[in-house]
Amino acid sequence: MHPEEITNIAYRKFLREGDYTVFAAWINGECSVVVNSMIYTLEEFYGETPTTDVEQAARDCVAELEQRR
Repeated sequence: MHPEEITNIAYRKFLREGDYTVFAAWINGECSVVVNSMIYTLEEFYGETPTTDVEQAARDCVAELEQRR
């Protein structure tokens, strides 16, 4: 997935042991979080105990999407 090519997402790209992309998107009517190539529901993502910077990036993306609604 390339976040630059999808319009209904919010994403953050940063360097952390390589190129990292975190984004939130509406998938099947539900907000989901994608970290590189792994897709999570919000419940799954927060249940995985992500690292602080990845969690903050995901929260920022979800908040941005919520504002667009």
